[in-house]
Amino acid sequence: MRKQLICHASNIGAVKNPWNLETPRANVRCADFVLNLCNPN
Repeated sequence: MRKQLICHASNIGAVKNPWNLETPRANVRCADFVLNLCNPN
């Protein structure tokens, strides 16, 4: 969830509302979060 929060705060958060942080997200690279608009599978 931390990577997802960082992704929203530093990249997509300005254009994406609401943020909807989810705990069951996969633990993937930070780049994968950005490429998938902070919601990787």
